[in-house]
Amino acid sequence: MLQQFKALKIIHRFLVFTVSVLAFLLCFIMVVCTLDYFDFWNESSILFGTSFLSPLWLLLPVLLLSLVLFFLDRKKLSLITIIVYLIYFLLIGDVSFKSVFSNNKIDNGETQLSVLSLNVRYYSYGEDKVFNFIDSVNADIVLLSENTLSADSIIVLSALEEKYFIFTGKKYETAIFSKFPVIAYQEIELPTHQASLSGSNDIDTLINNPNRSFSHVKFCFNDEEVNAISVRLIAGRPKTNELKDQVEWGKYLVKKQTEEIETLVNYLKTLEGPIVFGGDLNAPPNAKIVKPLYNIAEDAAYVNNFFPSPTFRTEFPVIRLDYIFSLNGLKPVEYTKINVKVSDHFPVFAKLELR
Repeated sequence: MLQQFKALKIIHRFLVFTVSVLAFLLCFIMVVCTLDYFDFWNESSILFGTSFLSPLWLLLPVLLLSLVLFFLDRKKLSLITIIVYLIYFLLIGDVSFKSVFSNNKIDNGETQLSVLSLNVRYYSYGEDKVFNFIDSVNADIVLLSENTLSADSIIVLSALEEKYFIFTGKKYETAIFSKFPVIAYQEIELPTHQASLSGSNDIDTLINNPNRSFSHVKFCFNDEEVNAISVRLIAGRPKTNELKDQVEWGKYLVKKQTEEIETLVNYLKTLEGPIVFGGDLNAPPNAKIVKPLYNIAEDAAYVNNFFPSPTFRTEFPVIRLDYIFSLNGLKPVEYTKINVKVSDHFPVFAKLELR
């Protein structure tokens, strides 16, 4: 009996030690990610880019460890773990108190501009399904990512030319549909090179690929010249599934996405008049590379959501990658994530008011 008691005591101590170490490790990860978000780590650090880790990915481990610690009579450590997570989540998580305190009444429907943003995943779910969905939403402006069709092909494959002026960029890049006559269209090259969307990528050979790009149209809306931009940041798969290649590819993506954001922000600063831009940024709002966009523009998702829904469609969605931003007099008044299966991303829809 005494030996059994000693054995149980040893097991209890082992469990307490193991769970405590895991709790401290989780807290360390949360602190590291938060510091990265606030630019504490430089590009040469192995911890640079850790803010890409979505806080929702850590929610279940935090809850399980806190519960186990509570039942192991380590209530103080359990409480500390939960408090650290809450601070971490509120500091860099995809949350905003704007919807709680704002009053976004729409005064004049004639000044509303509706915008749909969708990554079509090179139409792998079917062109008809995508085009029928776009037609049913009936948005004024449509921003597409991972488009593989030319404007002529879209006209042949759909009836959308009866409703929209259609502009497409390079294959695998972006497209814009506009109900309003377009004053000007331009495709702007990014400093990065195209990466495979479905296969593996060798960093050393990507320089041989075409430059990536985003699309820009200017149209007249309510006697104002308005700019619409469709953009997608670089993403893809590493050369192999080996840890070394995955780490190198991750650091490469962070560096290249940072360059793309810098190019986009600099371009936005050259434009006059109201601007709406969006697309699949392949980075969650807690990623440090997205911060420059929040410094100059409003994220429509926060207009009526304290905690916007994830948009990357998996069995258990946890990250938001798709956005609609506005600035220079276009104010978001409504936002919706549309629960429809036309891609591996959920479409997002917003109404913006010209003020």
